[in-house]
Amino acid sequence: MIALDIDNTLAATNPALWRMFPDADRTRCHGAPLPPSWFGTESGRRFLAELRPLRGARRAAWLLARRARLVYVTSRPPATVAETWAWLRRFRFPCGLLVFAGSSAAKARWATLLRIKLAIDDDPAAAAAYRAAGVRCLLPRWRYNADDPEAAAWPGLWRAIDFGAPASRHPL
Repeated sequence: MIALDIDNTLAATNPALWRMFPDADRTRCHGAPLPPSWFGTESGRRFLAELRPLRGARRAAWLLARRARLVYVTSRPPATVAETWAWLRRFRFPCGLLVFAGSSAAKARWATLLRIKLAIDDDPAAAAAYRAAGVRCLLPRWRYNADDPEAAAWPGLWRAIDFGAPASRHPL
């Protein structure tokens, strides 16, 4: 099984937040001045439903689905289940399990329970938790995770998955 995070891995969440908050800290994974609980509110759920996919993410998800079963492991609040499923269907992502983990540690526990072999997640804390659980984790490159040797844009990530080399060795 392969675990895919949704926000900032498949969905362009940070760019949408940066349009709302131009002064947000772009060097931090969660730099927008919003409490995590906001995403479970009516306006937060509407925001999540209107996100666009990151360029290349849907194609990569379909290529990954050819190799293994997918599980979408997200830190979104469970109150967003309808919007999350609708978003995955709207943008025609492959079928898979949907897990609302809530934290990096919970993502790693789910990875162990589901015998996940590979995770793709933008959050450096989630990547560290996955790796501590023995799961390889690749990261779609953002300013806040660019120093990780397994961080690359989707073309580099696909090459790393395809050939097993570190993602950073594949120039964009």
